[in-house]
Amino acid sequence: MTGNSVDPFEAIAHRRSRVVVIGQGYVGLPVALRAHEVGFTVVGFDLDQRRIDELQAGTSYVGDVSNDSLQRALRGRYYPTSDPAQLAGFDIAVISVPTPLLDGAPDLSAIESAGKALAAHLRPGACVILESTTYPGTTSELLAPILEAGSGLRAGTDFSVGYSPERIDPGNPTWGFVQTPKVVAGIDSHSLAVVDAFFRCLVERTVPVSSTAAGELTKLLENTFRHVNISLVNELAMFARDLEIDIWEVV
Repeated sequence: MTGNSVDPFEAIAHRRSRVVVIGQGYVGLPVALRAHEVGFTVVGFDLDQRRIDELQAGTSYVGDVSNDSLQRALRGRYYPTSDPAQLAGFDIAVISVPTPLLDGAPDLSAIESAGKALAAHLRPGACVILESTTYPGTTSELLAPILEAGSGLRAGTDFSVGYSPERIDPGNPTWGFVQTPKVVAGIDSHSLAVVDAFFRCLVERTVPVSSTAAGELTKLLENTFRHVNISLVNELAMFARDLEIDIWEVV
C-alpha cells in the first residue's frame, strides 16, 4: 500500500473504519447492522428509495432483522441512504447486490454499477469486498478493473479488493450471520488480511481461501450441493409415497 494510506488494521481494530454496504436486502442489511453493532460507523446504500424510506422510518422488511434492532441502529451510527454522495470517505465497502440469472448467465450490471459508484470515492488504503453470488474471476477480472478505471488507483497496491460469499440462511434460528463460518478471499495476501480482519469483527469464524476465484467457486459449490440434495430428497419422497413409507421417518 502507498505510504499516504491509513493503516487499515489499526482502523478496523479501533472501529475507526467508515463502512459502506451497497445493497440493503436480506444479505446487505444484516451485514450493515452487525457492523454497526460491533462499533463501526455504517452507511447502508440502496437505489430503491422505498426501501430507504422504510429503513429511515425504523421498519424492517428483512425477517432476520427486527424493528427494534433497526431502530437502535438508527439512534447510533447507521445511516440508510440512496444518495451516492454519502459514499464519500469510506474505508471498507461491501457490495451485496443481486445477480439474477439472465439467459442462463448471472446479470452483473448491479456489480458494475456499484463498482463505478465506489470508484468515484476510492482512496488509498480502502478495501472493497464483493459478496454477491457470481462466477469465478468476477472480482479480479471485472470489479477490480472498474475500480481502477474510475479512481486512477491500482488494485493490490493502492487499495485492497476481496471476496466473501454471502451464506445467509433466512429464518434459520441456529445458524445466523454471526454463527455461520465466513469464507474470505483477496486478490493478494494484503487484501486477504484486510478482508479477514474486518469479518473477524463480525462473525465467530472466518475461513480464508487462496484466491477470490476459489472463494467465488465455494458459493457455487454450496448452492449446487444444496440443490442436488433437495432434488434427491424430493425424488425419494415420491418413491417413498408409492411404497407408503413416511419419508420424514427415513430422513
